[in-house]
Amino acid sequence: MLRGLTLETVIGVYDWERVAARPLIFDFRLEATQHFSVNREQVEERLRDWVAECRYQLLEALAEHIAQKLIREFACRRVCIAIEKPGALGRIARVGVRITRFAVVDCQKKVIGLPAAKTDVRLEC
Repeated sequence: MLRGLTLETVIGVYDWERVAARPLIFDFRLEATQHFSVNREQVEERLRDWVAECRYQLLEALAEHIAQKLIREFACRRVCIAIEKPGALGRIARVGVRITRFAVVDCQKKVIGLPAAKTDVRLEC
């Protein structure tokens, strides 16, 4: 489990949000059928690379992008991601999203990602 990982990216619907990168706070829970052979630093490095190249408007789209990459690259069977955007609605509010995605194994034993049925959108004040 990775908790409280702060990564910067350009994200937002409005033009003023897309002028500069802003910090996002991530929590990840990765589950695999076999023992992971990577360490936290390796996962963080890949996440930084993936997030830096993204220019999504919505947290949901960013979370989906990262979940699919984690499923494919690290052969995760289940990925839970929570992303918070501090200060999105002023100094006292946080906007966040939490998703869970599961891998599906096709007939050739390749791991592919499919969205789960549940996506939680959260607004805290």
